[in-house]
Amino acid sequence: MRIRSLIAASTLAAGLLGPAGLAPSAAHADDTCRPADGQGVPNVPATVPWAQTALGLTDTGVWALSRGKGVVVGVVDTGVNPAGTVLPASAVQPGIDLLPGGGAGDVDCHGHGTMMAGVIAGRPGLATFEGVAPDATILPVTVTDESTNDPSAAARIGAGIKWAVDHGARVINISITTTPDTPALDDAVAYARDHRVLIVAASGNDQNAGPLYPASIPGVLSVGGVAADGSVYAQSEVGGHAGVAAPAAAIWSVGVQPTALTQPYVLSGEGTSYASAFVAGTAALILAVHPDLTPDQLIQRIEATADRPTTGYLPDPRIGWGVVNPYRAVTAELPNEPAASAPTTPQAMTLPVASAKHSDPVKRGAVLAVIGAAVLALAVPGAAAALRNGRRRGWKPGVK
Repeated sequence: MRIRSLIAASTLAAGLLGPAGLAPSAAHADDTCRPADGQGVPNVPATVPWAQTALGLTDTGVWALSRGKGVVVGVVDTGVNPAGTVLPASAVQPGIDLLPGGGAGDVDCHGHGTMMAGVIAGRPGLATFEGVAPDATILPVTVTDESTNDPSAAARIGAGIKWAVDHGARVINISITTTPDTPALDDAVAYARDHRVLIVAASGNDQNAGPLYPASIPGVLSVGGVAADGSVYAQSEVGGHAGVAAPAAAIWSVGVQPTALTQPYVLSGEGTSYASAFVAGTAALILAVHPDLTPDQLIQRIEATADRPTTGYLPDPRIGWGVVNPYRAVTAELPNEPAASAPTTPQAMTLPVASAKHSDPVKRGAVLAVIGAAVLALAVPGAAAALRNGRRRGWKPGVK
């Protein structure tokens, strides 16, 4: 069985993240373990990264309504290093290391999990970088050191999901994949859903490799990728059953500078790993305002309010129902949902609600197609303004 992080192979080859096969698992128990030299560039982007701009992550946009405060996001990955002011210790719980040797999860010998945490909940410690939900809290769960041919990978991911659920996570981001599916993974996903916890997972970077897990398990929100011009990210998995897409190319996040552990190390990379993290952060923004939503309601809200491509059939196998729109995902007024815990703005949309469960793909597809048609036809209050905002952000049809 092989376990993979979903940062593109080209990024690994460029030396930004180091080799795929890393130090022995026991290294995770060593608190001095940090990313190796050469795993990043100590440069801050000159301007706010395109992904943050395109998603409308500003103090006058969605952050005026929600910054994810009070929401715990589990990161089931390679661990998470606290990274200076961007990921201070107050933002990262100790978590757990499920690899042999054990220990806490706030040690990352690879860097992948730290980068995902930065996208999800990076604090405003750098002038041009901030995560999607900068007031959310990260719960790190270490399940891999990126070694291959690991026969216990799926079982460990499943155990990590359950541990995160039992320790307060409302959203779990999984930017790694394994094949094939196993009863342990299926059981863990069901456990999370039974406890009202949403799992967001990267669809994969192998194009036509077939189903990858846990993204392809029913009830998991699978995320594909788009590039800065709005086109489908070239490596997005076709068979991943994506629900939505998010930025996946030229993405900035943070690690830790190995010679100065209190200083952030700014990194650039690509892959559906990042796309999943953007959507997990969006789910945290939603839950801070709508804390009583179920996983199915969260999935429906994120998919129904996504920016639709203007051509092609929906759902698209690589980008699902379109590109996630955090502002609309927070402000949409959906009937038959619990009332929001904070007021929304007058631009809030009113959309029809699906009566079918997420696990029924036929009915769910029909309902969301109706929602999408209503949005595109500008048949609901506020939709025209929302679509104009989407076009201003530069989204183009999600197909090449």
